Order: sequence, then structure tokens, then C-alpha cells
Amino acid sequence: MHNRNILLVTAILASALPVRAQNEGRVAPIDAILSSIGAGNLARVDVLRLPRDAQFRVNVTPERLENWCENKVTLRNSELNREELTIVLKSVRLRSSSTKLDSLDVRWGIIFYSMLPKDKRIASLYFDKHGRQGAVNTLATSFGPDFFPRLMKALHVSID
Repeated sequence: MHNRNILLVTAILASALPVRAQNEGRVAPIDAILSSIGAGNLARVDVLRLPRDAQFRVNVTPERLENWCENKVTLRNSELNREELTIVLKSVRLRSSSTKLDSLDVRWGIIFYSMLPKDKRIASLYFDKHGRQGAVNTLATSFGPDFFPRLMKALHVSID
């Protein structure tokens, strides 16, 4: 009975861990974006932004960003440089963060949607005002120092 309980706890904990892509240092949502681009199934990208200097009484979590954001740019498939976007996404190196989602203070959100199923969310990336901390979907993450500016350049969105 004791071994069975240990096995059950191990299975539960393993299912709660983020799934990491092999050899690349990327998480599965980044690979999902890359697959959608490669298959020609990326319909649009929404870029959400709150001013860097805006102050709030609470931290801006990814959910709050999506609910509060009034500055949104939608880039349609025809407006995207898929080759440049692929290069940037393949270069990303992520590190899991011990930060909880409700402790994040994000200012940017980048949400990728598929063509089929129509407007299904593929993945979401969130960044703090410096572009170094944030989340991939619901996984708190640290990004490399150049990933955010390179991603925004690939999307042709100014970060100033």
C-alpha cells in the first residue's frame, strides 16, 4: 500500500511539471507556435501593452493585462514575417522561474492564434517592463536579455 501511494504521488507531481522540449531549452508552447508557423496555420498575433511607468495598486498578472489592456495591436498572417519570427523563436532560451503568476508585473502580452481551429489560442508570452521576466502561458519564466527586443523587432512593434 505504501508503494502504491508513493507511485500515485509521483504521478500527480510529474503531471504538474511543465513539459520541456528536448535539446532546445524551449517549452512546448514555443514549439507549438513554431509548428503553426511551419504549417501555415498562424492566423494572427495580438500584442498587448501597458505603459512601463503606469502604476497600479496590485501587480499586473497576465490575466489582468488581458483584461485591462487598452493598447492592442493585431498583426494578421499577411503582415507577419514568418521567417524572421521563426528564427527568433528558435533562438529563445528560457529558464523556469520560482515566481508565482500573481507576483508578476507584466506590461506586454503576445498572443498567437491559429487559423484552424479558427482563432484558437496557440500560446501566450508575457513580459515585464524590462522584457526579462514573465510567463509562457501559465509558466513563470526568465527570458534571455535579447529575446524580447528581437521578438518585437521581428513583429515590427516598437518597444519605446
